[in-house]
Amino acid sequence: MLLAIATSIAAILAQADADAGNWWIQMVPFLAIPILAYYMLIVPERQRKERLEKLHAVKEKDHVVTSSGIHGVVTQVNREQGRATLRIDESTGTKIRIELAAITRVVTDDGKTVEAKKESK
Repeated sequence: MLLAIATSIAAILAQADADAGNWWIQMVPFLAIPILAYYMLIVPERQRKERLEKLHAVKEKDHVVTSSGIHGVVTQVNREQGRATLRIDESTGTKIRIELAAITRVVTDDGKTVEAKKESK
C-alpha cells in the first residue's frame, strides 16, 4: 500500500514537471508570430523605402548599372516620368532612355558603390 502511494505521488510530480515543460513549448508560437511578422511586413517595407530614397538621389553625372547590365553615365533625370537618360558610349556619345526603376547600382563621383536592388511586388 505504501508503495502504491509513493508511486502515485511520483507519477503526479512527473506529470507536473511535464506540464511545466509543455507550457514553454506552447508559448513558442506566440513568441514566433511577432518575430515572423516583423521580418515579413516591416523589414521589406523599410528596404523598399531605402531603395526609393536611393533612386531619388540619382543625379546627373552619376555612373549607374541597370538591371540588364548596361553601364552608363546619367545625363538627364526626369522624375515626373520616372525616366533617366544614360550616355553609354563615350566615343560616339550614344544615349538611351531608361526607367529609374531599372537602376540597380549607383557608383557615385567619389567611387562608392550604392546598391539599389530591385523591389519585389
